[in-house]
Amino acid sequence: MSYVFAVKLEDLWIGEKRAIQIQKQNVLILRTENGVFAYRAECPHKGVSLCDGALNGFHLTCPAHGWEFNVETGKGINPSSVALLPIALKIEN
Repeated sequence: MSYVFAVKLEDLWIGEKRAIQIQKQNVLILRTENGVFAYRAECPHKGVSLCDGALNGFHLTCPAHGWEFNVETGKGINPSSVALLPIALKIEN
């Protein structure tokens, strides 16, 4: 698997999220106290961008319809039957 540089870890603070485009795909990178996580930036509900969603700890809320996700697992909180689509991530140095 090949990887593309996305962001320096020192430039992504705990509690911060960042939207980037990698190979024509919108990606949301988030950092919590427990690590860095990357997902497709679209909500599985209606495809709305999660980039403007509220991040509170590990909890991300979709700005359009209020769907909620655990960004450390990608699993839906409300509703629990959905999940974010993960993007493979590699941290170097």
